[in-house]
Amino acid sequence: MQTKLFSFRAAPVAALALALFAGQANAAFHLMKVVEVFGGTQAAPNAQYVVIQMYSGGQNQVNTHGITVFDATGNLIQTFSFTGPVAVGTNQSKILIATPAAATFFNLAVDLSMPNGSIPVGGGKVCFDSSPVDCLAWGNYSGSLVGIGTPFNVAGGLTPTKAATRRLNIAGGATTLEAGDDTDNCSTDFLAAAPTPRNNAGIFGTIPASTCPNMTIEGLEECDDGNAVNGDGCSATCLIEPPLPNLIFASGFEN
Repeated sequence: MQTKLFSFRAAPVAALALALFAGQANAAFHLMKVVEVFGGTQAAPNAQYVVIQMYSGGQNQVNTHGITVFDATGNLIQTFSFTGPVAVGTNQSKILIATPAAATFFNLAVDLSMPNGSIPVGGGKVCFDSSPVDCLAWGNYSGSLVGIGTPFNVAGGLTPTKAATRRLNIAGGATTLEAGDDTDNCSTDFLAAAPTPRNNAGIFGTIPASTCPNMTIEGLEECDDGNAVNGDGCSATCLIEPPLPNLIFASGFEN
């Protein structure tokens, strides 16, 4: 009777231990979100990156997990997987997945490299892990909308001077990433902001200096026509301006 009683109790204990182990293994990487995607600049169109961020401690066991990239119709383009854990796993730590051009442009060491030109700027989707854990879609993306809602910036996709950046003020602290900051609607969860790449070591990238105007497109400039005049298609701060409407005068001539 004692032997049977021991066997009866041992099985649930073993099952519980296995479940706890599986839960701990899962918890070692899945409490992260895609928080920033940058599609490049006019000066460096291949300077692209993705940043994922932890919202709990101990999420650095990312071995064999990574980023998947999809085109505008939802077809898988590429997968970039980590070959080991990252060093820092404290709450709010970030991980940088970037192209060699981005590493050079922002003068920043990356945690996982992806080839130049990996991100389709007009429309696409990136996900952390193939499960997936979290995704961001933008532009004219027309694939699966599960967990996506409406893509970010449907009309324009990823713009040259701005990154698609996750809002942190939807839930809880306005500067802290939390699970509630994800509403599964990319048009709500993300906004266009200046690129701020940061790697797992906590180091921020630097944006190259630019001189506007000097007839050379540099840094985050969208254009440079050599003059500091607004209203001519390229603003005094070297940003592309919308075209002016045609003005029809009494003479019939348009300007």
